[in-house]
Amino acid sequence: MVNKQPIIVKAPFETRYLENSTKEKVEFLNLDNDADYSIDEDIKGGATQFVDLKKLMEKPKVSRVVAVSADNKESGLIAVSYLAMAENKRINLADNKSSEFTDEPVICTLVSDGKEYKCYSSDLDGVLDDYSPFPFNSDNMAFSCWDGIPIISVNSQWVETSFLLPVVSIEDLIEYYYMYNIPDEAGGLLFEQKSKKTQNTPYWLSCQREPVCIVVEREMATDNCLDLLSVFSKNRHVYVLFIDDKVSISMKESFIPFAMDANHFNALKNNFILSNAADAVSVFFDKMARRTYYKNIFKQNLKQRGIRTKSGFSYEKALKLAESVDKIKLCEMIDKIINYALKDETDTESLVFDNNTFNFMVEFGGSGITSKERASGRELLEKNLVGMEEVKKQVLDVVNVMKYNRIRSEMDISRSDYHNVHLMLGAPGTAKTTVAKYMGQIMVEEKLLPDNRVICINGAQLKGMYVGHSAPKTRELFDKYDVIIIDEAYSLVSEGGKTDSFGNEAIAQMIIEIENHSTDKLVVFAGYGGRDVNDRDNRMKDFLDANPGIKSRITSTFYFKSYTAEDMGVIFQRLAKLGEFKLQKGACELVVEYFRDRITADDFGNGREARSLLENVSLFAARRLMESGRTEFSRREMCLLTLDDVKNAIDKAKDDNKVSEFRAAKIGFAV
Repeated sequence: MVNKQPIIVKAPFETRYLENSTKEKVEFLNLDNDADYSIDEDIKGGATQFVDLKKLMEKPKVSRVVAVSADNKESGLIAVSYLAMAENKRINLADNKSSEFTDEPVICTLVSDGKEYKCYSSDLDGVLDDYSPFPFNSDNMAFSCWDGIPIISVNSQWVETSFLLPVVSIEDLIEYYYMYNIPDEAGGLLFEQKSKKTQNTPYWLSCQREPVCIVVEREMATDNCLDLLSVFSKNRHVYVLFIDDKVSISMKESFIPFAMDANHFNALKNNFILSNAADAVSVFFDKMARRTYYKNIFKQNLKQRGIRTKSGFSYEKALKLAESVDKIKLCEMIDKIINYALKDETDTESLVFDNNTFNFMVEFGGSGITSKERASGRELLEKNLVGMEEVKKQVLDVVNVMKYNRIRSEMDISRSDYHNVHLMLGAPGTAKTTVAKYMGQIMVEEKLLPDNRVICINGAQLKGMYVGHSAPKTRELFDKYDVIIIDEAYSLVSEGGKTDSFGNEAIAQMIIEIENHSTDKLVVFAGYGGRDVNDRDNRMKDFLDANPGIKSRITSTFYFKSYTAEDMGVIFQRLAKLGEFKLQKGACELVVEYFRDRITADDFGNGREARSLLENVSLFAARRLMESGRTEFSRREMCLLTLDDVKNAIDKAKDDNKVSEFRAAKIGFAV
C-alpha cells in the first residue's frame, strides 16, 4: 500500500542564477509542492533524528528564531523544510497561496533595487507553479497595481514568498560585510572589488519579510559571525542551521584544523540561542539507526516514482553502492543513482528493479572521498601528533592492558578491575580531546568498544535546567555514546571545589554510570591543570577534590606539556601543507624564532596559535596580490607565502599580543 503522505526523500534544495549583470547565484528550498509530506511516516521509517523536531513542530507557537543542529547539511535542510512547511500550514498559507481559492486577494511582495512592489499572487501564476521565480518580464506576466503603485518588471528581482526559502551561507554574509567595510582610501584592486560587490547588492539583503535559512558550518564560523544576522531582524522566521560535519572537517584537518573547535562552536551556538530566545532542536543521527533510515529513504524514493522491485531486492547492497561515492550527501546520491538508472528507460510503468540494476555504480565507486576516514587510529596517533612521545606510549599501554584483560576473560581467567576512565591535563591547545578521540578509535578497531560513537561535551552542559534533570542527561550520554569526553570538567564545580545541587546530581549519576560501564565505554575527563600549574589555577584539582568517588575511579592520568618553539614550527608547516601553501625558504625559521619568545607568555595558546598565525600570513599574501593592480595570477603565486608575508603576520601577532596584555592589565586594576 502506497502511503498517502510520503516522506521527504531529498532536501528540496535548488540553485538558480538571476538574470542580472553578475548572474547572481540564488540557493533556496522550494516548498511549493502539492505533496503532503509526513514527518510521522519518516519517523516510522527510521528517522529517529526527527523525534524532537516533531515535538517542536507541534508547539502552539514556534519562536521567530529557530536553531537547528545537525551533523550534515543535507539532514539539516530536510529538518528546516519540515519546520517551514508546518509553519505554512499553521498560518494557512498552504491553502491560500492563490486568490482563486480565497475571497480576499493574497498579496506578494517583489523587491528590486531596495524598493518594494506589491502584487496579487494571481499575477505570479505560471511562475510559482513552474518553481521558477525569475526572471520576470512584461511579456509573460500581466501586472496589475496595488494601492496605485505599479508593478515594475526587472530581471534582477527576487520574489519573497513563504514557499521559496532562501538558503544563505554565513560565509556569504562574512564576505559581503568584509568587502563593504574596506575603507574607501584602500585603493588598488581590493577597493575595485569592494565597489563591484557593494554596487550589486546581494539578493538576500532584500529578504525582509518572509522566512530565511542561514547555514553556519563549523569550518566557516567566526567568533562574531552571528552578529551579521541582525540584517534579518524583521523576517517572520529565521532558521539558523548549525552544521558540525565532523567527517567533512576531518578530511581537511591535519593536527589542528582551521575550523573552530567543537567546544568553541557549541559555545557560539548556545550563546546565540540564549541571546535570541530561540527554539532549539538537534537532528543528529543515532548511528545504530542510520542504515535503517537510509534504506527506507531508498525504498520511499522508488515508491514515490512508482518503481517496483523484485523479490529479494537488497536495499543494503544498493545503499553501499551509493555510499561508495558520497557518504555525506547520501539522500542526494540515492536520488542521483536512481535517476541514472532511469535515464535510458522509456516505459517506467512496467519497470522492475533487481539486484543487478545498480551494478553500473561499481565504476563510480571508490572515489576516495572518504579515504582519510580509513586511516587507522594508530596511524593518526603517530602521524598527526607533534612530539608527545610519552602520551602516545601511554595511550598504547592502556590499549594493551584492555586487550590483555579481554583475552584473559575469554580464557575464563579472572581479570583485574580496570576502569577505562582517564584524566587528561594540560594547557589549552595541547590536543587533549584529539588524543582522546584517537584513543577511542584504536579501541574500536581492536574490538575493545562496541562502536565509535563519540561525544565531546563541556562539563557545564551536564547540569540540568531544574532539579532532577541532570541525572537523566548524564545517563543519556552512556546510553548513546561509546567514547565520552568531558572537557573543562571543572565547570561542574565552582572555584574552590564547591558544587551546587545540579553539579552534585550530575557527578553522582556519573559515578553510577562509570561503575556500570567500566569496560565497555571510554571516559575521559579533560581540562586545564597538571604538574606545572599552581594550585590557584589548577581547576581540575578542584573538580577531583569535589567528589572522591570520581577521583578513585580514574585509572590513569595523561600530562600534556606545552609545545616548544620547534614543535610550533612543525605544526605551522603541517598546516601550510594542508592548505596547499608553499613557504619561501627561511619562513619556518622566522616562525620558530617568533615562538621562542611567545611560548613563555601566560596566555600562550599552543597549537591554536600556529593556526592563527598562518591565517594572518595568508591575509598579507592576499593583500600583496589583490592590491598589485593585476587581474591574473599563476598557481604558484597563489600558493606561495613569502618571507615578507610571514614577517608582517608576526609583527601583527606581536601587536595583538600587546593589546591582549593591556586589556588583561586594565581588567586587573579595575575597582
